[in-house]
Amino acid sequence: MEFKALFGNSREKMAERWITLVAGTYPARRSQSFFLNEKDPFANPVGHTLRTVLPEVLKGLVEGLGDEELEKLLDPLIRIRAVQEFTPKEAVTFVFYLKDLAREALGSKILEDKKNQSLLYAFDKRVDDLSLIAFSLYMACREQIWSFKSRHVVERSINLLEKADILCEVENLGVDILPQRIFRKMQKDAAEKKEAITN
Repeated sequence: MEFKALFGNSREKMAERWITLVAGTYPARRSQSFFLNEKDPFANPVGHTLRTVLPEVLKGLVEGLGDEELEKLLDPLIRIRAVQEFTPKEAVTFVFYLKDLAREALGSKILEDKKNQSLLYAFDKRVDDLSLIAFSLYMACREQIWSFKSRHVVERSINLLEKADILCEVENLGVDILPQRIFRKMQKDAAEKKEAITN
């Protein structure tokens, strides 16, 4: 890909503008300026992630990195956005900002020749691919969150039911829970069988 030559020195400006636009997706103006201005990574992990991840993702996109490498670069930012109060669309739509940023950066260069137009089309395709990567990462994170939550609910329920002597866990049967009366009957049957064998 010849994206490097196409964008040239404008890549840094694109990255800065992209960081500003993504910071703008957060609700309060105060938090937006905090994300952009506070440099301490411990006081401002979101802003730090924006400033480190987005330029690297853009660089990787321009230099033609593969999907796996781009996924690794994008992962920290998507993990943060997955636990925040974004809808799936809001969480990953920032990827599409790159299309407008590319057009802003290129300006009249797009119209100069067909080669630039075809390169821009190829860049748009890569942005579309990147958005699918971002969405897959987002959904994997959300599934993990829901898995933790549902497991927590199951464990709490089991603990409550065990305390009430209604259920018990029987690991060697390969099931999570078993009604107490059935378990006791199984124990009794096993004991009777053992006794019959020994007699």
